Amino acid sequence: LDFDQAALQAQAVAARTFTLYQCAHGKHTDCDVCDDSACCQAWASETDLAERFGDGWEDARQRALEAVTATDGVVLTSDGALIDAVYFACSGGRTEAAAAVWGTDVPYLQAVDSPGEQDAAPYASTVACSPAEFAETLGLAADGDPAGWLGGTSYTAGGGVDTCTIRGQAYTGTQLRQLFGLNSTRFSLRYADGVFRFDVRGYGHRVGMSQYGANAIARLGFDYQTILRYYYRGAKIETQKGSLV
Repeated sequence: LDFDQAALQAQAVAARTFTLYQCAHGKHTDCDVCDDSACCQAWASETDLAERFGDGWEDARQRALEAVTATDGVVLTSDGALIDAVYFACSGGRTEAAAAVWGTDVPYLQAVDSPGEQDAAPYASTVACSPAEFAETLGLAADGDPAGWLGGTSYTAGGGVDTCTIRGQAYTGTQLRQLFGLNSTRFSLRYADGVFRFDVRGYGHRVGMSQYGANAIARLGFDYQTILRYYYRGAKIETQKGSLV
Protein backbone atom coordinates (compact mmCIF):
# COMPACT_ATOMS: atom_id res chain seq x y z
CA LEU A 1 0.00 0.00 0.00
CA ASP A 2 2.55 2.56 -1.10
CA PHE A 3 -0.20 4.44 -2.94
CA ASP A 4 -1.00 8.06 -2.12
CA GLN A 5 -3.68 8.40 0.54
CA ALA A 6 -6.09 10.11 -1.86
CA ALA A 7 -5.87 7.08 -4.16
CA LEU A 8 -6.61 4.78 -1.21
CA GLN A 9 -9.61 6.94 -0.30
CA ALA A 10 -10.91 6.75 -3.88
CA GLN A 11 -10.47 2.99 -3.73
CA ALA A 12 -12.39 2.79 -0.46
CA VAL A 13 -15.35 4.64 -1.97
CA ALA A 14 -15.31 2.59 -5.17
CA ALA A 15 -15.08 -0.71 -3.27
CA ARG A 16 -17.84 0.32 -0.83
CA THR A 17 -20.13 1.39 -3.67
CA PHE A 18 -19.38 -1.74 -5.70
CA THR A 19 -20.10 -4.01 -2.73
CA LEU A 20 -23.38 -2.32 -1.85
CA TYR A 21 -24.44 -2.32 -5.50
CA GLN A 22 -23.77 -6.06 -5.68
CA CYS A 23 -25.74 -6.63 -2.49
CA ALA A 24 -28.74 -5.04 -4.20
CA HIS A 25 -28.20 -6.42 -7.71
CA GLY A 26 -26.08 -9.52 -7.09
CA LYS A 27 -25.68 -12.33 -9.56
CA HIS A 28 -25.23 -15.08 -6.96
CA THR A 29 -27.91 -17.09 -5.19
CA ASP A 30 -25.77 -18.13 -2.21
CA CYS A 31 -23.96 -14.87 -1.44
CA ASP A 32 -24.03 -11.15 -2.17
CA VAL A 33 -20.43 -10.86 -3.37
CA CYS A 34 -17.86 -13.56 -4.16
CA ASP A 35 -14.09 -13.25 -3.73
CA ASP A 36 -13.20 -14.04 -7.37
CA SER A 37 -11.72 -10.89 -8.88
CA ALA A 38 -12.78 -12.04 -12.35
CA CYS A 39 -16.39 -12.13 -11.16
CA CYS A 40 -16.90 -9.79 -8.20
CA GLN A 41 -14.20 -8.48 -5.86
CA ALA A 42 -10.92 -9.96 -4.63
CA TRP A 43 -10.57 -10.63 -0.91
CA ALA A 44 -7.79 -11.79 1.40
CA SER A 45 -7.78 -12.46 5.12
CA GLU A 46 -5.73 -10.31 7.50
CA THR A 47 -3.55 -13.36 8.14
CA ASP A 48 -2.76 -13.71 4.43
CA LEU A 49 -2.17 -9.98 4.07
CA ALA A 50 0.15 -9.88 7.08
CA GLU A 51 2.23 -12.64 5.51
CA ARG A 52 2.29 -10.85 2.17
CA PHE A 53 3.31 -7.44 3.56
CA GLY A 54 5.66 -8.72 6.24
CA ASP A 55 7.11 -5.94 8.39
CA GLY A 56 5.07 -3.37 6.52
CA TRP A 57 1.73 -4.91 7.41
CA GLU A 58 0.79 -2.76 10.40
CA ASP A 59 1.54 0.45 8.50
CA ALA A 60 -0.40 -0.78 5.47
CA ARG A 61 -3.34 -1.82 7.62
CA GLN A 62 -3.41 1.54 9.38
CA ARG A 63 -3.34 3.47 6.10
CA ALA A 64 -6.20 1.36 4.72
CA LEU A 65 -8.25 1.91 7.86
CA GLU A 66 -7.61 5.66 7.67
CA ALA A 67 -8.85 5.70 4.06
CA VAL A 68 -12.02 3.86 5.04
CA THR A 69 -12.63 6.11 8.06
CA ALA A 70 -11.97 9.33 6.14
CA THR A 71 -14.62 8.35 3.58
CA ASP A 72 -17.11 6.81 6.01
CA GLY A 73 -20.50 6.49 4.31
CA VAL A 74 -19.36 8.07 1.04
CA VAL A 75 -20.74 6.39 -2.11
CA LEU A 76 -21.16 7.08 -5.81
CA THR A 77 -24.62 7.48 -7.30
CA SER A 78 -26.31 8.20 -10.61
CA ASP A 79 -29.96 9.25 -10.87
CA GLY A 80 -30.30 8.66 -7.14
CA ALA A 81 -29.09 5.04 -7.21
CA LEU A 82 -25.75 3.42 -6.42
CA ILE A 83 -23.55 2.96 -9.48
CA ASP A 84 -21.75 -0.19 -10.53
CA ALA A 85 -18.36 1.19 -9.46
CA VAL A 86 -16.12 -1.29 -11.25
CA TYR A 87 -12.35 -0.81 -11.14
CA PHE A 88 -9.17 -2.56 -12.21
CA ALA A 89 -5.39 -2.38 -11.83
CA CYS A 90 -3.95 -0.58 -14.84
CA SER A 91 -5.40 0.74 -18.12
CA GLY A 92 -2.26 0.99 -20.20
CA GLY A 93 -2.97 4.66 -20.90
CA ARG A 94 -6.72 4.83 -21.51
CA THR A 95 -9.73 3.20 -19.92
CA GLU A 96 -12.45 1.36 -21.81
CA ALA A 97 -16.17 2.03 -22.13
CA ALA A 98 -18.46 -0.59 -20.61
CA ALA A 99 -20.17 -1.09 -23.97
CA ALA A 100 -16.91 -2.19 -25.58
CA VAL A 101 -16.32 -4.92 -22.98
CA TRP A 102 -19.75 -6.03 -21.79
CA GLY A 103 -21.98 -4.84 -24.63
CA THR A 104 -24.10 -2.43 -22.58
CA ASP A 105 -23.62 1.32 -22.59
CA VAL A 106 -23.31 2.83 -19.11
CA PRO A 107 -23.22 6.65 -19.03
CA TYR A 108 -20.72 6.87 -16.15
CA LEU A 109 -18.42 4.14 -17.55
CA GLN A 110 -16.88 5.72 -20.63
CA ALA A 111 -13.36 5.70 -22.09
CA VAL A 112 -11.03 8.34 -20.63
CA ASP A 113 -7.30 8.98 -20.81
CA SER A 114 -5.36 7.61 -17.85
CA PRO A 115 -1.76 8.91 -18.06
CA GLY A 116 1.03 8.35 -15.57
CA GLU A 117 0.76 4.57 -15.31
CA GLN A 118 4.02 3.71 -17.04
CA ASP A 119 5.84 2.79 -13.83
CA ALA A 120 3.17 0.26 -12.82
CA ALA A 121 4.44 -3.31 -12.69
CA PRO A 122 1.55 -4.64 -14.83
CA TYR A 123 1.75 -1.82 -17.41
CA ALA A 124 3.31 -3.92 -20.18
CA SER A 125 3.44 -7.65 -20.80
CA THR A 126 4.02 -10.10 -23.64
CA VAL A 127 2.56 -13.44 -24.63
CA ALA A 128 4.25 -15.42 -27.40
CA CYS A 129 3.44 -18.78 -28.94
CA SER A 130 4.38 -20.96 -31.87
CA PRO A 131 2.11 -21.23 -34.92
CA ALA A 132 1.04 -24.71 -33.77
CA GLU A 133 0.09 -23.42 -30.31
CA PHE A 134 -1.61 -20.38 -31.81
CA ALA A 135 -3.74 -22.47 -34.17
CA GLU A 136 -4.59 -25.05 -31.50
CA THR A 137 -5.75 -22.35 -29.09
CA LEU A 138 -8.08 -20.99 -31.75
CA GLY A 139 -9.22 -24.43 -32.86
CA LEU A 140 -7.81 -23.94 -36.35
CA ALA A 141 -5.76 -26.16 -38.62
CA ALA A 142 -2.05 -25.34 -38.50
CA ASP A 143 -1.53 -25.41 -42.26
CA GLY A 144 -0.34 -22.86 -44.76
CA ASP A 145 2.08 -20.00 -44.21
CA PRO A 146 1.53 -18.43 -40.76
CA ALA A 147 2.71 -15.12 -42.15
CA GLY A 148 -0.60 -14.86 -44.00
CA TRP A 149 -2.90 -15.84 -41.13
CA LEU A 150 -3.43 -12.34 -39.71
CA GLY A 151 -5.95 -9.98 -41.25
CA GLY A 152 -7.15 -6.55 -40.19
CA THR A 153 -7.73 -5.29 -36.66
CA SER A 154 -10.26 -2.72 -35.46
CA TYR A 155 -10.05 -0.84 -32.19
CA THR A 156 -12.42 0.58 -29.59
CA ALA A 157 -12.56 4.17 -28.40
CA GLY A 158 -10.53 3.04 -25.38
CA GLY A 159 -7.70 1.69 -27.52
CA GLY A 160 -8.50 -1.97 -26.97
CA VAL A 161 -8.93 -4.50 -29.75
CA ASP A 162 -12.51 -4.58 -30.98
CA THR A 163 -12.07 -7.35 -33.56
CA CYS A 164 -9.09 -9.12 -35.06
CA THR A 165 -9.40 -11.19 -38.22
CA ILE A 166 -7.43 -14.44 -38.19
CA ARG A 167 -7.60 -16.78 -41.19
CA GLY A 168 -10.78 -15.05 -42.33
CA GLN A 169 -12.56 -15.31 -38.98
CA ALA A 170 -13.25 -12.32 -36.74
CA TYR A 171 -12.41 -12.66 -33.04
CA THR A 172 -13.26 -10.04 -30.45
CA GLY A 173 -10.57 -8.61 -28.23
CA THR A 174 -12.29 -10.07 -25.18
CA GLN A 175 -12.30 -13.53 -26.82
CA LEU A 176 -8.59 -13.38 -27.57
CA ARG A 177 -7.81 -12.08 -24.11
CA GLN A 178 -9.57 -15.06 -22.56
CA LEU A 179 -8.18 -17.65 -24.97
CA PHE A 180 -4.55 -16.56 -24.64
CA GLY A 181 -4.63 -15.38 -21.02
CA LEU A 182 -3.78 -11.78 -21.91
CA ASN A 183 -3.68 -9.13 -19.20
CA SER A 184 -6.05 -6.87 -21.14
CA THR A 185 -7.63 -6.25 -24.54
CA ARG A 186 -5.24 -3.37 -25.24
CA PHE A 187 -2.78 -5.33 -27.35
CA SER A 188 -1.11 -5.62 -30.72
CA LEU A 189 -0.62 -8.95 -32.47
CA ARG A 190 2.09 -9.73 -34.99
CA TYR A 191 3.93 -12.65 -36.50
CA ALA A 192 7.72 -12.48 -36.80
CA ASP A 193 10.65 -14.88 -36.59
CA GLY A 194 8.36 -17.90 -36.43
CA VAL A 195 6.39 -16.64 -33.41
CA PHE A 196 3.02 -14.99 -32.83
CA ARG A 197 3.46 -12.22 -30.29
CA PHE A 198 0.90 -10.28 -28.27
CA ASP A 199 2.29 -7.04 -26.87
CA VAL A 200 -0.12 -6.02 -24.13
CA ARG A 201 -0.63 -2.84 -22.14
CA GLY A 202 -2.69 -2.65 -18.97
CA TYR A 203 -4.06 -5.20 -16.54
CA GLY A 204 -7.75 -5.95 -16.09
CA HIS A 205 -10.99 -5.21 -17.95
CA ARG A 206 -10.05 -1.49 -18.10
CA VAL A 207 -13.57 -0.25 -17.29
CA GLY A 208 -14.12 2.33 -14.55
CA MET A 209 -11.32 3.44 -12.25
CA SER A 210 -7.72 2.53 -12.87
CA GLN A 211 -6.01 1.96 -9.53
CA TYR A 212 -2.58 2.95 -10.82
CA GLY A 213 -4.12 5.84 -12.73
CA ALA A 214 -5.84 7.02 -9.57
CA ASN A 215 -2.48 6.98 -7.82
CA ALA A 216 -0.89 9.03 -10.61
CA ILE A 217 -3.64 11.64 -10.27
CA ALA A 218 -3.30 11.65 -6.47
CA ARG A 219 0.43 12.27 -6.71
CA LEU A 220 -0.31 15.42 -8.70
CA GLY A 221 -2.06 16.74 -5.59
CA PHE A 222 -5.71 16.04 -6.44
CA ASP A 223 -8.14 14.73 -3.82
CA TYR A 224 -10.17 11.53 -3.92
CA GLN A 225 -13.34 13.31 -5.07
CA THR A 226 -11.54 14.59 -8.16
CA ILE A 227 -10.25 11.10 -8.92
CA LEU A 228 -13.71 9.56 -8.65
CA ARG A 229 -15.36 12.23 -10.76
CA TYR A 230 -12.69 11.78 -13.42
CA TYR A 231 -13.15 8.03 -13.85
CA TYR A 232 -16.90 7.82 -13.19
CA ARG A 233 -18.10 10.62 -15.45
CA GLY A 234 -21.34 12.21 -14.31
CA ALA A 235 -21.60 10.20 -11.09
CA LYS A 236 -22.36 12.05 -7.86
CA ILE A 237 -20.51 11.69 -4.58
CA GLU A 238 -22.89 11.40 -1.65
CA THR A 239 -22.66 10.58 2.04
CA GLN A 240 -25.26 8.19 3.37
CA LYS A 241 -24.59 7.82 7.09
CA GLY A 242 -26.05 5.13 9.25
CA SER A 243 -26.13 2.13 6.95
CA LEU A 244 -22.68 1.94 5.38
CA VAL A 245 -19.15 1.01 6.39
